[in-house]
Amino acid sequence: MTRRLLGLATIIIGIFLCYRSGSAMSAYASRSGDWSLVYTDPVFVLPFLVAIFVTFGGLLGLIAMRGSAIFTGIAVALYGLFIGAIVASGGDQSLWRFEAYVTSVLFVLTLLFILVPRRR
Repeated sequence: MTRRLLGLATIIIGIFLCYRSGSAMSAYASRSGDWSLVYTDPVFVLPFLVAIFVTFGGLLGLIAMRGSAIFTGIAVALYGLFIGAIVASGGDQSLWRFEAYVTSVLFVLTLLFILVPRRR
């Protein structure tokens, strides 16, 4: 039951991240008029990929299958790389603060997926 609740919480976070990155992609594409620019820019692709990994990991946790910790762990690593790239390029704190908060929450959820045993 606990893993299912962890999965549900992870799915909610993943759907929110999908909405957030999708709306940013849509706003950029409507301003530039070209969707091909959105798909080649890692600033838009990486958060959307993280959101998909988080949602899929949460789905695996919800249906009590193996792999939920792996997918959320990959999402944490990718978001960590994204934050590191923003910080290394000299980005302002307001650009990476939300991602840092989400990464810390996802890290805790990943640890809980690892530590809470599955029912067999």
